[in-house]
Amino acid sequence: MKRFLAIVAMLSIMLFSVGTAMAATSAFDNLPGGAGIAYFQASPGGFYTLLNIQNLADNPELGCSAAITVHLTFYDKDSNHLLDFVVPMSARDNWGAAVTGDGTTIKVIPQPGLSFQGYAPPPFWQVALPGIGDGKLQHGYVTAAITKVDCWTPASLYRLPATPTATMPAGNNNGNPLDDTDAGGLNVVLPDLINFRAAILSPQSALGFNANMLQGFLNIPSIREDVSGSFVNSVGVNALCAGNTVDWDNSGTNQVGAVALPDVGGVIIQAPELYVTNNVGASAVITDGCTRAGRHKALGSHNGIYWGRYNVTPGLTDSTLVMVFPANNPLPDNPARAIADGRLTAIIAYDDNQNWVSTPFVTVPEVSLSPLFSATNPPLPGNVSIQHSAFTSGELRISVAAPMFGFVATVVAGVDADLYPLVKERQAVNVVNLGITDGAGVNDVRLVGY
Repeated sequence: MKRFLAIVAMLSIMLFSVGTAMAATSAFDNLPGGAGIAYFQASPGGFYTLLNIQNLADNPELGCSAAITVHLTFYDKDSNHLLDFVVPMSARDNWGAAVTGDGTTIKVIPQPGLSFQGYAPPPFWQVALPGIGDGKLQHGYVTAAITKVDCWTPASLYRLPATPTATMPAGNNNGNPLDDTDAGGLNVVLPDLINFRAAILSPQSALGFNANMLQGFLNIPSIREDVSGSFVNSVGVNALCAGNTVDWDNSGTNQVGAVALPDVGGVIIQAPELYVTNNVGASAVITDGCTRAGRHKALGSHNGIYWGRYNVTPGLTDSTLVMVFPANNPLPDNPARAIADGRLTAIIAYDDNQNWVSTPFVTVPEVSLSPLFSATNPPLPGNVSIQHSAFTSGELRISVAAPMFGFVATVVAGVDADLYPLVKERQAVNVVNLGITDGAGVNDVRLVGY
């Protein structure tokens, strides 16, 4: 089985609007954020992943601590929780760790010598994660989210809306974020203060990349489907959406009352937090913001179409499409966690002369590794190969409803060589009061791209 390269890829995230008080935002690549998502992989054959987080805050205000705590949560390829822990960070601080695996368990090994005001991490965190395929590949994704801040100054330090329902807990400003109030379970906007990076290494290769950050991330403690004009457990009902309820999971029946989205151990990323909300109003582009159909993906392409470059040369070059669909499966104790949009995927391979061949519709795993069809590059169990006829290079057109990010990884002569990030056809961009007369503080959505 060929090695599969993976990295963090472009992710966007949004902040949800509650009532009409908050402003939702959009995410763009290579900008700091309050949260982010990265792919990881390890294997007994030598693959491992390096993770790095940087706190960009540098005490811009006299007497205001820029210390924060970041909550890391690891999930397997089916979005099952593996482990989580918190990382305290001072101003301009860096934290790093390696994710290694032996085919049955993974270890998260922090950089040696890390300590913070008497707190020192354990030598490693360990959890069972069975590998799959001949190479016993162990893979999944990891989320990072700010969960505590030691000093809150909304007007300047973190530059967030000074809205009571949107602000982080103030903190006690003693330089130690570990004893401050946790934002987990609260309806708050995270400050855009961290960079998240990852690198996939093997004995023959090393490729490092910035993670895709989630900017203006609103932590949502609960949602409800039975309240007119309310997508989240709102502080009020938006009169502009009167009479509209939201069947979040497309079950055909609205759930009655609030459904909790529990944050375990700190802020985590839940399914509804991958969508832009409160995009109401008589916009020239968006007119259905009060309905489930009017919700727009903050993560991934708004219209569900992506493009990726591939190269396949028999005996020399192989390509694999990697796609990650965070939080897409329901959990037995939390059905609201499931994203209603499915992972049924259609893929067309074009050569450079526009000839094409399609792969039949298939529902891919939450972390999907789909090789371009090759006798030397078979798919891992549960994955499928992509048809490409005899084409040696060209473009993949990927169509899928659920929010996702991904890339195409290339192996040359058995060595991981490079990757092409997927190109999104369209990005939903949230703005506030863009000259549309639809109420004070209400968001509008504009679409950027093809």
